[in-house]
Amino acid sequence: MSTNCVFCKLDYSLPENTIIEETTSFRIIPGTGALVEGYLLIVSKRHLLAMSDLSPAEQREYRYLIKKYRAKFKSVYNQFPIIFEHGSPDSKSHISANSVNHAHTHIMNHQFTNESRILQKINLQPCNFLNLYVNTRNYVFYLNPQNQPYISFDFPPTSQLMRRLIAEDLKIPSQYNWRQNNFDANILKTLQNFQ
Repeated sequence: MSTNCVFCKLDYSLPENTIIEETTSFRIIPGTGALVEGYLLIVSKRHLLAMSDLSPAEQREYRYLIKKYRAKFKSVYNQFPIIFEHGSPDSKSHISANSVNHAHTHIMNHQFTNESRILQKINLQPCNFLNLYVNTRNYVFYLNPQNQPYISFDFPPTSQLMRRLIAEDLKIPSQYNWRQNNFDANILKTLQNFQ
């Protein structure tokens, strides 16, 4: 536990910190700055820097939650979500896309208008999902709606990189920053759909 970490000391009185599901190792909460209705986070209970730091048991639980919530999104929104993580197991590196250094994965009701442009822009390469857990370099992990995993170790060192790309795709590029744009209505709709 880190005393300076927003995920280690969640204020549960706020709607965006409502626990939708809690498992042995994770909490599912709405995504603060919910760019769209249908935005959740899988947050590790342990203070880790990246999901690549998960133990084997935690990895199994994590993959189970991804599978479960992909199915839930399909049921609720009639389409599979995108899933991504900015992993920074190398905390000394300047290459990061994190705005919070605590392992969390975004699950979002969105499909890119031109996914190939996004893949190219941040050098996302197809990978085996399990490859995520053998790397110690900073990475961006992306699981597309077709359940195809991608990873990049060579991406622009820009905070909230994926959120910026999604906000551009949604035609609201200036509203990417979760610290400045909460999107309360989207959070409340997400809670209604998943509680």
